[in-house]
Amino acid sequence: MWAREASIVSHFNQHHRNPVYLKDHQFPETITAVGPEMPTKELVDTMDVLLFAIPTQFLRENLRILQPHLDPKKMPLLIFVNKGIEIGTHALTLEIIADTCGPDVAKAATFIPTSVSVASFTEAEANKASVLFHQPHFRCYTGGDPIGIELSGALKNVYAIASGMSDGLGFENNTRASE
Repeated sequence: MWAREASIVSHFNQHHRNPVYLKDHQFPETITAVGPEMPTKELVDTMDVLLFAIPTQFLRENLRILQPHLDPKKMPLLIFVNKGIEIGTHALTLEIIADTCGPDVAKAATFIPTSVSVASFTEAEANKASVLFHQPHFRCYTGGDPIGIELSGALKNVYAIASGMSDGLGFENNTRASE
């Protein structure tokens, strides 16, 4: 795990907890934190999986810094759990990856029950990511349309805001269903 703040890196490696987010969640000891510098090429070369859980707005900047450390011959499985559309460019995650790292690289927990869609252009990579994260409380469903899933995730946020506004105005479930 990479963090921008040395104090978070230190705390995470000592306690296997994030002191800011998911404070009560104990992470496995197999996950270690690095930072605030980006991981070295040597460290990236040893990774099987590289998970990106950063806001879409910061993905391009972070990929530009990390890109020189990615070796196409030793490429870890890249998993992007962010969703949304980049402000200004209107780019989706896959477009940001392709723009920053090239088209070859563009392949792409809480205990509250959650389900997510895992998409890749190849079924094998989607299944690998799904198996890696699937838990009884965190269901992963695979799909072969990463662009459709990205857009659906962004659109879901719009519906959630509208639904919250409807609830705040005191409307019933029928109003929410018709949004």
